[in-house]
Amino acid sequence: MFMDGTSTVSATGIAKLAGVGRAAVSNWRRRHLDFPQPVGGSATSPLFGLAEVEDWLRVQGKLAELSPRELVWRRLHSSSDGLELAEMLCLAGALLIASGNSNERLPTPSGLAEALASIDKSAAELLSAGFPDEWSPRQHEVLTAVAELAEEHGPREVFEFLFTQYVAARGAASNFTTPPSLADLMVELAGPATSVLDFTCGMGTLLGSALAAGTCVDCFAQDIDPAAVRITQLRQLFTRRVAPGVDGRSVVRLGDSLLSDAFPGRRVDVVLANPPFGLQNWGHDRLLYDSRWEFGGVPPRTEPELAWVQHALAHLKPGGYAVLLMPPAAAQRPAGRRIRAELLRRGALQAVVALPPKLLPHTSIALHLWVLRRPLDGARSAQCVLFVDTSPKSDTMREVAVAAWHAFREDPASVPAEPGVRAVVSVIDLLDDATDLTPQRYLPLPDVPYRDSADLLTAYETLDAELGGLLAKLPPLVVGGASPIGDAHLVPVKQLMQNGDLTLHRTAPPAGGSSADRKAVTSHDVAKGRPPSGVTTTNGSEVRAGDVLVPQIAGQLLARVATAEQVGAQLDTTVQALRPNADMLDPWFLAGVLSRRENEHIVVRQSTTSSAQTRIDVKRLRVPLPPIDVQRRYGEAFRRIADFETSLARVNDLGRLLARGLGDGLAAGAFDADLTTPRNSGDRRLD
Repeated sequence: MFMDGTSTVSATGIAKLAGVGRAAVSNWRRRHLDFPQPVGGSATSPLFGLAEVEDWLRVQGKLAELSPRELVWRRLHSSSDGLELAEMLCLAGALLIASGNSNERLPTPSGLAEALASIDKSAAELLSAGFPDEWSPRQHEVLTAVAELAEEHGPREVFEFLFTQYVAARGAASNFTTPPSLADLMVELAGPATSVLDFTCGMGTLLGSALAAGTCVDCFAQDIDPAAVRITQLRQLFTRRVAPGVDGRSVVRLGDSLLSDAFPGRRVDVVLANPPFGLQNWGHDRLLYDSRWEFGGVPPRTEPELAWVQHALAHLKPGGYAVLLMPPAAAQRPAGRRIRAELLRRGALQAVVALPPKLLPHTSIALHLWVLRRPLDGARSAQCVLFVDTSPKSDTMREVAVAAWHAFREDPASVPAEPGVRAVVSVIDLLDDATDLTPQRYLPLPDVPYRDSADLLTAYETLDAELGGLLAKLPPLVVGGASPIGDAHLVPVKQLMQNGDLTLHRTAPPAGGSSADRKAVTSHDVAKGRPPSGVTTTNGSEVRAGDVLVPQIAGQLLARVATAEQVGAQLDTTVQALRPNADMLDPWFLAGVLSRRENEHIVVRQSTTSSAQTRIDVKRLRVPLPPIDVQRRYGEAFRRIADFETSLARVNDLGRLLARGLGDGLAAGAFDADLTTPRNSGDRRLD
């Protein structure tokens, strides 16, 4: 598959090839006399022969048998030869998109630029700006392997795989990518369009969803990140080459959309954007007299999000729609009241949709979607706004939002209010001292269930039964007796991983091109021992029976064995799983000793955050390691203690629910204060 070549790889690249940490490679160099010797570099940053390293890893059983496309990705990831990983991906993408327009498997950089120009001159200028003068030996080897793979699997399929791997490899740096499910919702709210603009395009997910909808002809995009701009251009080219009937322009430009708008005067049918939040230096002083500030004047320095809103409206045709992802603070900050009020008076703001929390990996807050429309010239402005709250309904977010919006567009006056879900509010009722656009403020309260005494009686009886058997769940323990683990040697989790006694599993942040929504186990699910309540759009690590789940960020250290309901679900990005070798480690014992107080001290001592939440590095935790029969005996005791704690939490929740229901019912006159005497023959008593 690959040329022999003379490629070299750093110690970090070896770690990537083997799927281990950098420290493991240093350990192999010390412990294994046959480990390949450096062939270049320096004493502190040595380089090794790539082929020799792969042979050694394969002999040692440390190089897993990978598919051809995974091998190509490993080569691309570890052989950038001074280029950023994104630039290597763009080189590979450019080669793949031009593969049918060149007579050579790997043309020279100038030949590749010519092949791209025959497809799209504008795209060729943008992409070829990152080409080297000539291919280095490593680049030549990797790009040749990419071309060979494309001959077998097709250029688009190869690029989408490499792109997905790239997003996962970037980790936290890719957290600002719009999840595909959210992108599809934004496109559906915007409606059919022949021209679309995304002025903070990132890596092009929103434009990809717009093209997939089938009506978009012209796409315009801008971003401040050079790598993101090139990737967006590549994804646009691939989409247009394979989608039947998709033709038109894909113009992608580099630059700051507020300070250096690449499309001045351009008006489109739809604007879609996931702009950055909380910018401090967005250009307020340089844009005081900008013509885009039509709605309420210059945005305050502390309101960059409202600058994005007016930028979007400035690029819309009359009657065109914009859908922007916004932080909830933009709906209520006092400094933005004037602009929010003008958006309402002019009929530009049509709807605000509250989204479920943790929809984006980089933030846990529940964001908003603002649906805006550029007023028609001379037309009477809208007199009402739609508010929708999808936050309690993450599994039906799209259906709830789309149903409410379609009904509103058809006839705002006929949209019935739904408690806790949607409401149509008159503009005059919104124009108060705050002009607060938070949806939950205007939704009718859900019907209070306390009038159904049968539910309260059921809760009462369940609580009574739970309380009666609560203490029986605790295991019998001998106080003051000798313990076989009291003086046991403590072993770091990292060492257990290196010994092969357990493996660590995580889920990368969602990436473009990922699968449909799947159930995911969140940190709260771990803490409460409940079924998975989260949603993920990526094919991450799947929970297996016997996995020990540990939240990565929590107020305190917690480890729990996966429940039967959690098995088969995906790991949320906030949860990590330790998968023990059952012959060496008992899962319940491992979960119990991981949560020990001494490990709490390690977590606190190594925490660098000033908040109450601590990021937990599970590799640093230490556990005793007695014989497996002792582990299983102790593991059963730990299991019963965890069961007791889960039951206690359930009793607490049930007790609070019952107390609130009884108090509300008593205050509303649903119950007689004299509980010893039924109100009538049909009443029942709570004794």
